[in-house]
Formats: sequence, C-alpha cells, structure tokens
Amino acid sequence: MGLRAKRKGNRPRSAFTLLELLIVLAIGIIVASLTVRAFSGILAGGFTQVVSDMSETLEQARAYAMSNNTYVYVGFDEVDASSTATPPPAGNGLVVVAIVASKDGTDGFNGTTTWSPNDSTGKFNLVAISKLMKFPNVHLPKGSTLPTTGNMVRPTPSDPANDYLDLTANPTSANSGFGWPLAAAGAGATYNFSNLIRFGPQGDATILALPSAPQKAPVVDYMEIGLEPTHGKNVPATLPANVAAIQIDGSTGLVKSYRP
Repeated sequence: MGLRAKRKGNRPRSAFTLLELLIVLAIGIIVASLTVRAFSGILAGGFTQVVSDMSETLEQARAYAMSNNTYVYVGFDEVDASSTATPPPAGNGLVVVAIVASKDGTDGFNGTTTWSPNDSTGKFNLVAISKLMKFPNVHLPKGSTLPTTGNMVRPTPSDPANDYLDLTANPTSANSGFGWPLAAAGAGATYNFSNLIRFGPQGDATILALPSAPQKAPVVDYMEIGLEPTHGKNVPATLPANVAAIQIDGSTGLVKSYRP
C-alpha cells in the first residue's frame, strides 16, 4: 500500500498551476520591458557615441602634432550613405574622416597660397596616422544653423564665413587636400579630402577649406563642426532637437562638445 502511494505521488504533472503561469507571464513582461529599454538606449546612444568619438579623434590629432612637433591634418568628407559605388558620390548620411601628418614637420603649403602634399624636393610628405574612420547616420550641417540657447550656449566664432566647417561651400576637389588611399587623387582615390582641420606643433588649430588655390588661413579664435543624426542618407527636413556642436579653440586646439 505504501509502495502504491509512493508511485502515485511521483507521477509527472501534466500541467502548470495558475500561479505558475502568472509567475512565468510576469517574468516575460519584465524581460521584454528590459529588452526594449536596452534597445532604446542603444539607439539614443548611437549619436552620442559619434559625438564622443569625433571629439576624441580631434584631441588625438592635436596630441600627435604636439608630441611629434609636426602638422596634422584631419580631413572630412560626406557621401551618399546608400551608395555602393567606389568612389561613392557626394551626398549625405556617411561622414568619412582621415588623419594624416607631415613627415618632415613642415606645413602642407607651398609658399602662402597653394596647397601641396609634397615636400620641397617634390617627395610625398604625408603619412597616415590612423585608419580611415566612417561615421554612419550622421550629417555635417553648418554650425551656424544650430541652436544657441540652453546647453548649446557657446562662444561665437568671429568669422562666420570661414570658422565653420562647411562642406557645401567647399565641395570635394581632386586638385586640393589629399586623396585616400593616401597619395591617390582624382579617379584613383576612394575619397578626396579638401576640408581639413590643421593642428600645428604648438597645438593651435585652423580650418582649411581648400578650393583649387587656397589662401593660407590664419589662426582663428574658435572653429566649429556641426553634427545631426540622419536615417541613412535621409537628412530631416527640420533640424532635430538631437544635435551637437564641436568647438575647437584656435590658439590652443582644445576641443569641447555641446549638446542640448
């Protein structure tokens, strides 16, 4: 009799109780909620990470110029994020950044008016100091279009025509700046960088927007890079609230970012 009772008590159960179902349901709701929150955090943090990474890139370029007593050039290009062509056409949604330095410590200007990536003997004088960096889902609007209130209150560059990085005013040209792969130009280059920020051996910074015959830009008080998020190549028709401004002090090269 005892043996039969034991066997009966050990029979496998064929269903969950109502309490167990409620517990499982509650756990599922909690896990789903946490997953949605985590994913939302990733989406919100993507643009924040771009701002942080770009600021850090500029800081490292400045540090390299000072520690190696040379000139460093940070080149910017923006292309069509949906294109698979090589080179990709001009467009929006994918910002490409390359950093190069002068090998012999001289500036990339031949005299006072023309840019040259070569030294005085005609040898190619630039060396890449980082891999090519790509920032998807971001657009570089002119900084002067960004808000200037709240947390976006910041110094105003004294020369709005020249102190904002503005890729629309100075389209990429194979006749100036440098190509990537380094030393390539024109049809042989995947990217051409003619919008540069130059850091000098003392840490000073200057925007160089290079048409075919650029003027040697003076050191300015502040220069600025504007950033806004996109959906691929689609730039919002109205400036979104989630934007950023990265400012560089011309005399010291110090970098600071501003967010709403």
